[in-house]
Amino acid sequence: MLNEGPRVVAAAADRDVVFTNACYGASLPGKDAAVAHLLAAVLSSSLASWFFIMCASEFGIWKRRLLKEDIALLPVPPLSAVVETEAGRQLLAAVNQLETRGVLDAVDFTALDDAVLDLYEVTGSDRLIVASGLARAGCEWKEGRTWYTAPAGIADLLAYGAAFNGVIGAWLSARNERRIRAEVIALPHWEALRVVRFVLEDKLRSQQKADVEVIETDTDLRRVLRQIGDRLNVQVATALAGKRELRIHGRDEVWIVKPAARQHWLGINAIEDADSVVAESLRGAPL
Repeated sequence: MLNEGPRVVAAAADRDVVFTNACYGASLPGKDAAVAHLLAAVLSSSLASWFFIMCASEFGIWKRRLLKEDIALLPVPPLSAVVETEAGRQLLAAVNQLETRGVLDAVDFTALDDAVLDLYEVTGSDRLIVASGLARAGCEWKEGRTWYTAPAGIADLLAYGAAFNGVIGAWLSARNERRIRAEVIALPHWEALRVVRFVLEDKLRSQQKADVEVIETDTDLRRVLRQIGDRLNVQVATALAGKRELRIHGRDEVWIVKPAARQHWLGINAIEDADSVVAESLRGAPL
């Protein structure tokens, strides 16, 4: 496990040795190579990153150090038994793929993450929470902060819409009469805000429409906000002056307007926003 850390200077004879990284390791018996690979895979996964950013004493808030006590807190299944399971074999295959490739990319680590999440039986919205935790943990490094604060693209908004639909859909499944559909407004990438509309429709009448779709527009953000205001009789610009994020309810629809930065459009944000919409609906909002 390699962590960037403060400079440590140690005198060695007539010269100084300067370490810009701190390296921590643990050795396991050679006969337990498979177990060691499984443990390394778990510790390298998004699940571990999410856990440590939440629970470790000195990781996060601009600290980048894990103590052995922190690592010991991570619940790990009996790996000697896991080796013989299908989940264990899939995880070992993902580890072998990482070892044999000279250059690693996001696809390789996605396969490892999926295998670890399968091992821990993490499903549904919990996977989105873990992925969002990994994104937040990445902010401890420059590359992660750059990704986290960069403007959200269409792919980010489509994923957000799908996650939002999943939460609302669970509520609608009780009667199975209506469905929620997301429309991502394709604003120019340089605009300061992003806009997504969610529509509640009769399930039978809207089967031909995609659950999440992109709505192309040749207009700018100002006109889109004006159109929303005229449609729902709301002073959107005035509301934005007092709030950074808006949920604008109409009859069988809700508009989400938030800053463009990707940090506002993660899976965990979709879950939180959907929960807020449900709560507002129970208090009398139209949707």
